[in-house]
Amino acid sequence: MSKTATALCLVSIAALSACKPEAGDPAPEAGESGPAPAGGEPTPFDFEHVPMGVIAKVKVDETARIFIDGRQVTMDQLEAALAALPPKRSAVWYHRSNPLQEAPPDVAAVSRQVVAAIARAKLPLSLVQEDFD
Repeated sequence: MSKTATALCLVSIAALSACKPEAGDPAPEAGESGPAPAGGEPTPFDFEHVPMGVIAKVKVDETARIFIDGRQVTMDQLEAALAALPPKRSAVWYHRSNPLQEAPPDVAAVSRQVVAAIARAKLPLSLVQEDFD
């Protein structure tokens, strides 16, 4: 595994661990992933079924441009869009062009910034190999 892929995986794991429910959070609604009843293990987040929620599709292309839901954005615009998502019922699908190849340095740098922004927003993250377009 490349250094970039390893770094993305580590940041992804950190982002997912930051999304654990906190004390005082309301119980999940029927069909919603969330903590198990008292004393049980939390259930995994179901990325394919975010009830009444939003899945933001974030992409970094081969020229290091950032897209969210098909629109090109700056890093500041991406951070604002992530902050505007409903926090309890949102997830991010992330894709980098040519994910099985080593990213050029500029693309790798932007990818790290994007994944870090997603982690700061405390949104569940799924790395997607297939392009959204």
